[in-house]
Amino acid sequence: MNTKTHIIENIEFSTSDSDIRVQCLVQDGSLSYQSTVLLSSRWINKLLMHCQKTNPEETIDDKIERIIFPSGTILYKLNLCSYLNTTIDWEEFLGGMGDLKKIRA
Repeated sequence: MNTKTHIIENIEFSTSDSDIRVQCLVQDGSLSYQSTVLLSSRWINKLLMHCQKTNPEETIDDKIERIIFPSGTILYKLNLCSYLNTTIDWEEFLGGMGDLKKIRA
């Protein structure tokens, strides 16, 4: 039985990178720790739709911060710490696609 819970705290992606960075709080029984997950940029729409679906009272697009750099690169940041439901099951979300990389500090 898997007792690990992943709670999405922040999502970041930019126009110059092919990865999405998802910062999570992982709760594993009585242990909790921070983790960063890298996903291919092809998952961004599905990830944002998941956040919208689990928080229907919010408008996710309005919460995305856009930072425009002089080079023309745009950094998109979404802070989800204040949302009620940001839990995600990565295996279910990816549907067995195995497109997930975890970064450990």
